[in-house]
Amino acid sequence: MLNSLLFHLEADDRGTEAIPIVVDMAVQHGARLRGLMIADTRRLIASAVGCEAAVYAATEGELLQRQSQRQSTALSELTHACLQAGVDFDVRRLRGDPLELLPREARFHDLIVTTRPRPHDREGSSEGISTLTELAIRGAQPLLVLRDSRSVLKRVLLIYDGSVASERAIKQCLLQRLFHDAEMRLLAIGATDVEARRNLAEMAECLRHQQQEIELGHACGSLRQIAAAYIRKWDADVVVVGAPQRRILGFLWGGAVADTLRQTRAAVYVSG
Repeated sequence: MLNSLLFHLEADDRGTEAIPIVVDMAVQHGARLRGLMIADTRRLIASAVGCEAAVYAATEGELLQRQSQRQSTALSELTHACLQAGVDFDVRRLRGDPLELLPREARFHDLIVTTRPRPHDREGSSEGISTLTELAIRGAQPLLVLRDSRSVLKRVLLIYDGSVASERAIKQCLLQRLFHDAEMRLLAIGATDVEARRNLAEMAECLRHQQQEIELGHACGSLRQIAAAYIRKWDADVVVVGAPQRRILGFLWGGAVADTLRQTRAAVYVSG
């Protein structure tokens, strides 16, 4: 169950389209909802520190001002939706580096919800995806990255690779009962068939007391080799993966999650 939700709301179509999903989640769990918008000042600060042209700095300032105006509109939509649904909520606006501010704020909430970057956003999808993976590695988790907000999340793929992080992610997701009515499949992976089968038996035993039915499967290879292809094959709406909070392991994990966000339409739940 959830007591407190943090919604990192982007001031674009994807962010505002996700409002009904997040508000409904708060209603179902009786959770308090905080809407958070961060005015990203990294480019503005970099231009000032780097003594770049005044015109460039002014342009960045104007873009930041327009972003602030869009944020006000988005927060008004969130406020209206929460009042209509009777949700206990508040909103907060911050300025600075999201990679520092969001992990700090995440410590006080049970789940962080955000939206995946648009393919043609200003920062570019690659930079936006890198930011999402970096946030998880820095501790902004559990993190649910929503896809197309109009889609129903009814098929959930749990990926277990034998790591402690993936075990914790699966357990936490099931404990929070975010997708309790969804069809679930556990995919265990390993470098060899023997290792994959061992991981499958290990996690299946761990989950055997769960009240809901979970399909079982296994595959050989690394997380990056398997994840995106299997998500498409099974037509998963959500994929659950572990996020190790160590730089080397995080780099390897981040590549797999980045591929998932680029190559599939699935939402991603990460924890560890």
